[in-house]
Formats: sequence, structure tokens, C-alpha cells
Amino acid sequence: MTELSEQITLYRVPAKHPTVKFGGKTPERLIPQKDKWFPYNAHKLAKSLISEGQHFDIVDAADYLGAGYYFTEDKNWKTPVVVTCHTPSFLADQMNSSTKTIKERLRHRLEKDSILQADALVVPSARLGTMLSTQTGRSLSDFRQIHYPFPLNSELNHAVSEVDVSKQFVLFSGRIERRKGVQTLLKAWSKSAFKDDYQLILAGRTTSHQPEFDTLIEELNLRDIELCGNKTREELYWLYQNASLVILPSEPFENFPYACIESLGMSAPTLVSNSGGMSEMIDDEENGWIFKMGNSDNLTANIDRILELSEEERQQTAQKGQQYVRKMLNPNKTTAKTLNLYQNLLKK
Repeated sequence: MTELSEQITLYRVPAKHPTVKFGGKTPERLIPQKDKWFPYNAHKLAKSLISEGQHFDIVDAADYLGAGYYFTEDKNWKTPVVVTCHTPSFLADQMNSSTKTIKERLRHRLEKDSILQADALVVPSARLGTMLSTQTGRSLSDFRQIHYPFPLNSELNHAVSEVDVSKQFVLFSGRIERRKGVQTLLKAWSKSAFKDDYQLILAGRTTSHQPEFDTLIEELNLRDIELCGNKTREELYWLYQNASLVILPSEPFENFPYACIESLGMSAPTLVSNSGGMSEMIDDEENGWIFKMGNSDNLTANIDRILELSEEERQQTAQKGQQYVRKMLNPNKTTAKTLNLYQNLLKK
């Protein structure tokens, strides 16, 4: 429990996952060892606090893991439930072509049911709302678009933690997985006229997809590439601020990624695929650049075209990207929209 102010108290619930193997035709709602599931523990904690005299005005739960599932299933629960959507696992697993285990199918069911039964739904990008409406059957008009906030201030604008790089570099930031478009990036970079002049840095957590990318790097005979793993926030911001170009090639869908927000916010020249919310943030050739998702030839052409520009020309475009973040992702604006949503729910 953390008291953020006199009016706001934050309760943290450990996220646990069962290792038990599900057998037979166990009904979805009767989950074996459900006490190891985060959604169950969140609901259990809330009911315990209420029995001790606590009061909740709103429950705001993430879509991931079906955090709001037991609140929406509880017929005696009277507090409005908001499900804030990012990229639920049933979408992420589908994009990564992951094998569906029984546990994963159950998790997907919890996520979809919580979205179907929620009193209100929030999405940061219009395209995510469209996808979730199609996947769950919930009306598109039920999804309220509220952008993520980004606290753009002098502290964030002056990251000081340097990273050891050998020369000018192009940056990818994100998990090293299929849906982030890493394969398309590697193929495009192998054909770039600038691959020998710049270092390609991939910053982000490695995943089970890493071996296939290592094999591809060898097959393409790519040399000056560094997979540097997770970085601290200060190191990552330093990379954004010093990159000649940031490339975010996600496919087939990217919601409203913080990597894109941070890149724009740090005034980095940013090239993205026309995937989901990224193309909602960027106006091509105005505050960044957009290429055709999954098309390595088109990505190569855009990389070469941008790197042929002078540093001053790239920075002029990048500064407009930062202006977008200042205007559209201002925390005060996001807070006002969120409070308005809560107030309308409480009036009902």
C-alpha cells in the first residue's frame, strides 16, 4: 500500500501465475489454483479492504492477464470497472505466432471476458479500439480514446548517462521479438548504402526469438550490430538523443508504443512502420517518417533517404515530433480526460 496523497492510495498486488497443468473439461470459471492468478488476488484484496471499511470509487484494471475479470464477474460488485487496454496477450500471442497452451487460452478468455463486461474501456489509439471491437464483439463506440501521458520536462531532456558506442549509430528500441519487426529491419539494413558507415544498435529485452535473429544476422553477413539488452532510463534517453535515426518497424500491429513516444519526446529523428498507433502519432515527412510495414525494400529506401539528409534537416523534423508530444501527450490533458470519464461513470 502506498499513499500517493491524502486522496489517493495505491494498492499493489503480486502478479503470480500457476504452473499447474489443466486437464479434462474444467469450466473456465473454476480455475485450479486460482489463488496464484493476479486477477483473483486483486479482487480478493479489494473485497478484504472493503470488509475493513475501505471504499473504492473506481476500479481501473489493465486488459493484460484479465486483471479486471473477477470484478466484472462478481454480481455483487457495485463499483464501476474501467479496463484500460494496451496490448492484451491474446493479440500479442497471435502476432508472435505463439503456441497456445491451455494456460494461455485460459488467460485469453479472462482478458476477453473482462473487456466484454467492463463498464468502460480506454484505448490509447483508435486502431486498437477497432481491433479489440472485432476480436471481442464489443461495440466500437464503447472504447474511449485517451493517449498515454509523457512528462516532457527539463530533467528528461538532459539525460546524462552515456553509452559506449564506436561511431554514429541507428537505433532500434523494443523487445527482440517477431512482432517488433526485427527481421524486416535486419533485412533492410543489409541492403542499406549506409550499413558500413553507421552502427546498428538494438536496445531491448531479448526473447525466445533471439536465436532466429542471430542466425539471420549471420546469413546476411551483418557485422557492426550490437544487441545491448535492457538499458536504464537514462541510458535509453541518451541513445535517443544521440541517434542519427530511430527505427521502429513493428508488424503486424503496434498499439501506441512508449518507444515511439520517447523517441519523439527526446527529439530523435524517428522512422516507423504504418502499424497501429505509430502512424497516428507521425505525419510522414512532417514530424517523422513512415514506411510500408513488413516491406524491407521500402524500409531500406527510407533509411537511405533520411540518412542522406543533413543533420540539421533531420533535427528540424525531429523537433516537430517533440512539439507533438508536448501538445498531445501532456499529462494534464490526459488526467483531465481520465477524470472526466470517471465522473461520468459515477453519475450513472
